[in-house]
Amino acid sequence: MKGKILDALIGLTPYEKQLWELLEPTIEDCGLKMVRVKLVQKGRQTLEIMVDGADGKSVILDKCAEASRRMGRLLDVEDPLDGNYALEVSSPGIDRPLLTVEELRKNIDKQVKIVLNRPVNGGRKWKGIIKQVDENSIVITTTKEDLQLEIADMREVVRKMTKDEVAVMMKAANV
Repeated sequence: MKGKILDALIGLTPYEKQLWELLEPTIEDCGLKMVRVKLVQKGRQTLEIMVDGADGKSVILDKCAEASRRMGRLLDVEDPLDGNYALEVSSPGIDRPLLTVEELRKNIDKQVKIVLNRPVNGGRKWKGIIKQVDENSIVITTTKEDLQLEIADMREVVRKMTKDEVAVMMKAANV
């Protein structure tokens, strides 16, 4: 993912975008697709990499392990992170981050949790149903109001499955 597309990712810092560019070819070589790169402080610095199957299907544990080994070697050689850090590679699971306008559009009428960089109507965290998406903003319906939120102000957008959606998924999986 290069240039404009990489710049359009929601919530990534410039440093996380550099890490995305460095690691994405390795992820693709493993037959996977990059979903998220996040550098967090969990007692110590942790680089969280979220991957999915290149075909959009779930990723298997062996593929995650292979990607982790290969990225670990690359990170050892390139050394883009200061000091010690942990590398965590996982699949998105139920609560999937949404990083592009296209992903937001695919989730119209679905529930999301949004964390903003600055408060809107007194809050930085919002949960609601996506009702409308354009290139610069989305409209969500919360329990109290409809809100228009600027995509540039979003730190994180996560798809939150409702209890009914989880029940349907569990039934389909015969769990």
